[in-house]
Amino acid sequence: GISGVVYGLEQVNIVRHNTIAIPGHFHGTVVAGTTMAFMGLTYYVVPLIFRKQIAFPGLARLQPWLFSIGTYGLAAFLMMAGGYGIPRRHSDIAFGGMPFGHAFDPTAIMALSIAEFFGVISVIGGAIFVLIAVVSVFFGRPLDQPSKITFPIAPPADKDYAA
Repeated sequence: GISGVVYGLEQVNIVRHNTIAIPGHFHGTVVAGTTMAFMGLTYYVVPLIFRKQIAFPGLARLQPWLFSIGTYGLAAFLMMAGGYGIPRRHSDIAFGGMPFGHAFDPTAIMALSIAEFFGVISVIGGAIFVLIAVVSVFFGRPLDQPSKITFPIAPPADKDYAA
């Protein structure tokens, strides 16, 4: 989230606001952090609520790594490309066919290419999560043992807590 503090400064905001660094910032904070929290919560809640085992346990251990590395890599290289001035909200960053086109530094194009690579890794991690969640809920094996957490937890009736 520190990139939001930096990009929120007026002097930096004037330069970076309309670059692809801003979507990079959002992917690094909202997409990676919030989505990973909900993915972890899903892995915790499916056995408790649906009483099913998590399907493909080996793949379920690998999935958070794929998604987080992919998303953080995407965010980092989008912010790098934004540092070179790659605009956001444009379908053609070189403005091809216009009277005054623009050629960016090759390093910026390389940063976009690496960002796309990490984006594919992130999408694969997200698709694996959806597969695991759907298979676990609808086709997963039932849990053999009862949950270790029971609600409500009542105090023993034989103790006097008023004293």
